[in-house]
Amino acid sequence: DNMCRNKAKGMNGGMKIRCMNCMKEYDDSQPGCPECGFVRGTLPKEIYHLHPEVVLADRYVIGTVVAYGGFGILYRAWDQKLEVMVAVKEYFPSSYVNRNPGETEIFIYTSKKQGEFQEGLEGFLAEARNTARFSKYPNIVNVYDYFRENGTAYMVMEYMDGITLKQRTKERGGSLPWQEAVEILTTICEN
Repeated sequence: DNMCRNKAKGMNGGMKIRCMNCMKEYDDSQPGCPECGFVRGTLPKEIYHLHPEVVLADRYVIGTVVAYGGFGILYRAWDQKLEVMVAVKEYFPSSYVNRNPGETEIFIYTSKKQGEFQEGLEGFLAEARNTARFSKYPNIVNVYDYFRENGTAYMVMEYMDGITLKQRTKERGGSLPWQEAVEILTTICEN
């Protein structure tokens, strides 16, 4: 049973499904999402990423990857309870762990890395708790939930569309004009 199907009939008599990229609903008789072009069943870019439509905590339907790096993977996701798109960050230190393609459980490369992994995992959960405490401030992302699953941990946050400071700096040739940098810092520090 697909967790993302809506029993409402579409305009062409098909079932409505949710796109795992833009999270809009569309008629399943269409070959892909008419909004963003994502084709259902598309595998993730990296074999160790969770596949779209995996459900975490019996609530969050994983979508496509937004970003990934040495310590984590950031996914778009659908919160089935709140019925909104959210961002789910997975603790995934790629130098310590991996997962088999199509599976959800992670594994640690060697027992020697177990202590470092656990220490990082506790730090990740502490970051989630601390960020959640500051969620009431307007310039800090809201953290809705955090939990352990699949041998690792996840943080569920408000989905914010846009670019990172790193991307903005790269677009500007590697540095920001001082006026723009002051404006960004002032906005962050106002609260």
